[in-house]
Amino acid sequence: MDIKGKPAAFLASSDGNVSDIVDVSRILSKGPEFVLVLKNDKGILKRLLPAYINARLRQEESEMKASTMQMEILLFVAGTLRTDKAIEECGIRDAGKFLVFASSKETARKFAKGAWTRLIREHKLELDPDYAAVVASTGLLEY
Repeated sequence: MDIKGKPAAFLASSDGNVSDIVDVSRILSKGPEFVLVLKNDKGILKRLLPAYINARLRQEESEMKASTMQMEILLFVAGTLRTDKAIEECGIRDAGKFLVFASSKETARKFAKGAWTRLIREHKLELDPDYAAVVASTGLLEY
């Protein structure tokens, strides 16, 4: 699998509203670049790297369920093939503190500037075998 750039995750905060934050993330999520904004949750954080790897594998095999990498990752993070359920379970709810997962640090910084968002702290992304197995099975029971 050819991975260009290294994905990055940050704890972030904004004085703006959630709708505007999501809009900026969608604008920057084109092609291989993505910005995913999520609620601030440790379980979600642990699922980000395995979700990204699985989404990239689906992309390379032309088997993505979603139309964008941003949404494909979200489906894996949430453990469902239903977009509405994924957004409900993992989507950003509060601009006060939320997670930003981006295709690179540079993309995360572009997002922060465009969405008037502060990147408070970078999270170290690790592949937790327990979470990786759960993420890899996403959607198997929904067929």
